[in-house]
Amino acid sequence: MFHKMESVTNVMEYEILAKEKLPKMIYDYYASGAEDEWTLQENRNAFSRILFRPRILIDVSNIDTTTSVLGFKISMPIMVAPTAMQKMAHPEGEYATARATSAAGTIMTLSSWATSSVEEVASTGPGIHFFQLYVSFSVHCSY
Repeated sequence: MFHKMESVTNVMEYEILAKEKLPKMIYDYYASGAEDEWTLQENRNAFSRILFRPRILIDVSNIDTTTSVLGFKISMPIMVAPTAMQKMAHPEGEYATARATSAAGTIMTLSSWATSSVEEVASTGPGIHFFQLYVSFSVHCSY
C-alpha cells in the first residue's frame, strides 16, 4: 500500500493511491468509463504500447521540449485533458490544476462538467486554458 505521493513510481500507482484516499463512490466515478468502458480499455492498451528507447552516452544538456498547439507555445508536448468534477477529489479542484499547468508552461482543458466556472479558473492567473464544450441536442419525431 502507498501512503504518500512520494512513493509513486508510475502512473498506474496513482490509481492505487486514489483508491486509498478517496471515498468509494468518488473513486468509482473517476476510475470508470462510459457505457461498456471500451474506450477506457483502449486508452490503457495504447499507453502499454508506448516504449522509451534508452539513449546511453548522449548529450542531453541542450534538449528543447517546447512545441505549439493551435498556435500556443508550450514547454512540453503534454497537456492536461478535461477532467470532470475535480473538487470531488480535492477542495481546490480546477484551481490547483490551472495553477500547476501555468507553472509548468502547458495547457489545461477545462471540462464541461467542471466544478469551477471558466471565470473562476481564469482568475487563478496567467496560463493557457482551453474549454471542452459538449453540445447536446435531441431530435423529436412525430408520427
